[in-house]
Amino acid sequence: MTVVQAFLLGVVQGLTEFLPVSSDGHLVISQRLLGLTQPLVAFDVILHSATLVAILIYFFKDFFRLTPRLWWYLVMASIPTAIVGLLVEPVIDTLFGSLAVVTVSLFVNGLFLISTTRLLQRRSVNELKQLKFSQALAVGLIQPVALLPGFSRSGSTVTIGLWAGMSKEAAFRFSFLLAVPALIGAQIVQFNNGNILRELPLFSVGVGFIAALVTGIIAIKVLDVVIRAAKLHYFGFYCVGLSFLVALWAIVG
Repeated sequence: MTVVQAFLLGVVQGLTEFLPVSSDGHLVISQRLLGLTQPLVAFDVILHSATLVAILIYFFKDFFRLTPRLWWYLVMASIPTAIVGLLVEPVIDTLFGSLAVVTVSLFVNGLFLISTTRLLQRRSVNELKQLKFSQALAVGLIQPVALLPGFSRSGSTVTIGLWAGMSKEAAFRFSFLLAVPALIGAQIVQFNNGNILRELPLFSVGVGFIAALVTGIIAIKVLDVVIRAAKLHYFGFYCVGLSFLVALWAIVG
């Protein structure tokens, strides 16, 4: 893996981890386009670490404002992902390079996002501090779906939050606060495997990490603006269109 490839993959990760279009799905596609035929699971973990840092930087103040009840909701909502992740981790690794899985996941993800069109236009004064147990549970139960490449974690959790009656601001913030335990858990599991940096060029890893961190912070801000403007469904059309292109590519290629 060259420095240029690492940089490009870092940019893709930073943008697509937070924009609701699936970072894993785009990494699969990008690796194929860059001629990297083997899934770079280890490098992907490094890039996810960069986006974890981006969340901690962007939402730094929010963590100090959480009440004990909201902390408990974050823990409770993280349990489904932890259980599913541990049970299916070997299977997920094998699915990571599958264009067929990416195609289906992108299509369903797109439909999810398109369903938010009217939900984002409703007026609501619901704030994060008014979050209900049932709403937090609903978001927690959908999060494991994002383990599939092609399914966006931010898109699915924000969408379910809206379906459960949360305001767009509350759904956005809870989605990203909930990402922290999930990302930390994923890093622990992968680092315990002991193969993260063994065969990766460290300079390329550093370039990819910084690229993902900087573009990740930018992407969070962009998504915040998009959600406030009630334009999340635009990403849905993008995902549906991309799913057809990936399917055509898989058939022709």
